[in-house]
Amino acid sequence: MLAALLLCLTPAQDAEAPSTWQYPLAVASRDGRTVVVDRTLPGLWEVKDGRLSLLFQASKKFKTPLNAPRCATIGPDGAVYAGCSSTRQVFRMDEGGPVPLAGEVGKDGNVGVGIPMDIVVTDDGLLVADLELHRIVRIPFEGGPPEDVADVRAPRGLFWDGERLLIVSHGADALLVLEGEGQPAPLVKGQPFEFAHDVAKLGETYYVTDGYADGVWPVAEDGAVGEKLTAEGMTNPVGISVDGERLLIADPRTPALYGLGGGGTIERVEVTAGE
Repeated sequence: MLAALLLCLTPAQDAEAPSTWQYPLAVASRDGRTVVVDRTLPGLWEVKDGRLSLLFQASKKFKTPLNAPRCATIGPDGAVYAGCSSTRQVFRMDEGGPVPLAGEVGKDGNVGVGIPMDIVVTDDGLLVADLELHRIVRIPFEGGPPEDVADVRAPRGLFWDGERLLIVSHGADALLVLEGEGQPAPLVKGQPFEFAHDVAKLGETYYVTDGYADGVWPVAEDGAVGEKLTAEGMTNPVGISVDGERLLIADPRTPALYGLGGGGTIERVEVTAGE
């Protein structure tokens, strides 16, 4: 229902929307529905039953909502949330368009967000990786000033498993884990990856996307890094999300979506452009 309403919106557009994605940077999936962040469109696509449709097309004018989308997630109620580096904001996609959630910057000491690189949904709100301000923040579902959760050097990807938060960092240690309060602890020490982007879990294994290595690294729960997985045509895996019994991987350079199953095989996902 939400998708149908959003498709009826007529945001300010600089050109007619293309029939397919241009630069699929990130992906979010829940209950058979997939949202793809397109940095070049700019805006959001939806994939359902293998068919692609336009969810929201933003303006190419700088500092307009989702002019530079970076990440997205889907809540249990079907609400779509997206982060934008142009507006330094996190939005909820409503019937009337994107609704800013990070509060009014400068009011009540609110410093807002810098570059929101990833978002995950928890019971208490949204957790956001802020690459510019080097921190993880919590934003209420209804909106409000971001609350500091942890200081993390250059955080990029996030994964919430219901109890703890996994964080891809370009600081001293590549993969961190945060349980409860306090500072994250290293799960993968040092920087064994070439350029890690995002992380998700399938079964008992974490998977870290690596754009420079053209592949995905399996990581055991004890932090041991396995042999890199890749696929024909995969050139820049960035975003990753759980989609039922598989993971979906966004590759903006190919551009394409790939699926990774429990057996460790990565295959390109065929998507039909909508009318």
